[in-house]
Amino acid sequence: MLHYILALNYLLSEASKQRATRVGLLHSWLENAKNGFSNKNDEISLETVHMSANAGINELLHGDYSTDVNINEAMNDLEELNLIESANNGTNIQTIYSGKEAMEKLKGKWVSLFDADNLDEFVVAEEMDVDTNGSEENTGDTEAQLPLDTMKENHN
Repeated sequence: MLHYILALNYLLSEASKQRATRVGLLHSWLENAKNGFSNKNDEISLETVHMSANAGINELLHGDYSTDVNINEAMNDLEELNLIESANNGTNIQTIYSGKEAMEKLKGKWVSLFDADNLDEFVVAEEMDVDTNGSEENTGDTEAQLPLDTMKENHN
């Protein structure tokens, strides 16, 4: 059982890294594409993104790597992180946040995860210890819906 848990943790970690890489690559390409416009207020059509993003991302990698990014998933992630804003019923990208603005958007998203209204969605499962034989043993320690400060104190 422990092997399955370790394998699942590894897969989740790798998936998170790939998702972050995908989002970072598309965000960088969008910034470069927007900076290439003579009028910085121009919008980028989703059609242009779908037709050009992968080639542009590969150019950003300077031939060191070649990749095929799932543009739909990366766009959804950018919208979920509030790093882009759409216009014209979602057919264009109006705003691409970068620099300090992007950091503030990401910080706001992170803080909202731990907002008091959202805490009841998080339940910390029972802690499990593993003995040297690899069997799992329930320690009986549980934490459920504790305020963030209390959880930090208990884990320090």
